[in-house]
Amino acid sequence: MKILFVIPPYFNVDDFVNKQRESILPAFTIPYGILSLEAYLKGCCETEVETSILDLNIPLKEYLDQEDLHDNIVELLIGKVTERVAQFSPQLVGISALFNSSFRYIEDIATAIKNVNQSVTVVAGGGLPSAAFEKMLEFCPSIDAICKGEGEMPLKELIDSEDWTSLLETHASWITKKGLAQEKLPQHSFVQDLDDIPVLNYGIVNLDNYNSRSIDKRYTGEKKREMSIHTSRGCPFLCVFCSNPSLHGRDVRTMSIDRVVNEVRRMKEEYGMTVLMIEDDHFFHDIERAKEIMRRL
Repeated sequence: MKILFVIPPYFNVDDFVNKQRESILPAFTIPYGILSLEAYLKGCCETEVETSILDLNIPLKEYLDQEDLHDNIVELLIGKVTERVAQFSPQLVGISALFNSSFRYIEDIATAIKNVNQSVTVVAGGGLPSAAFEKMLEFCPSIDAICKGEGEMPLKELIDSEDWTSLLETHASWITKKGLAQEKLPQHSFVQDLDDIPVLNYGIVNLDNYNSRSIDKRYTGEKKREMSIHTSRGCPFLCVFCSNPSLHGRDVRTMSIDRVVNEVRRMKEEYGMTVLMIEDDHFFHDIERAKEIMRRL
């Protein structure tokens, strides 16, 4: 089973194309969500899985580094998508979008995929599709289904199913246009023990393309290998500026201390990490756990 993951642009490229190149580029973040999906599918699916990742932010950054810029952003994206789909021949394409700024590209990407092979199943997930599944299905007719919240278990169950059409209609976490018409409300499917997710394979992406949360390296000249770890999922609070509880639920699930320590050591020893970012809403809420992790690191 071949699965292609596509990440649309998550920044406003018009700011740079329209003679505003002094603007600082955003953080180019390692696609941890997709790496988690890839690890879970390869480790837990009964079906043998082959994956490929197309992060469209990377060719866009290369494009913006050129001297002569012009307004052909959509054509550039479509060309990259068409080329990868034709070469890789996936049965399933997952479009992963976190921010609203990606919305404008998603239907063009999905249409390009279908133009190469109409039989490809195109699904979407991440913060944007999870929160705006009704709008996405309305304005993106080339998308077959949307996954609500975390995708490890729903994707595994889809891939191992003998009847994809039926599963997408009946599974609690998947929503289709038909389900929307029947007023279905998608529900979460969570991995309760985060240690059940196999270790992430950072080697399937070029880590040099990502600068994590630091500012644009074109202006600092610094060379660091910044990597992040998410040691828990879920949040009991309902802050108006944060999507965590809507994506990951309000029950906090954590990695074991051993898993966190081993993962951080592996990031340093195998992938040359020099800066660690703990992106975790609840890391210091359990202060004894946090102290033990920091002591062992």
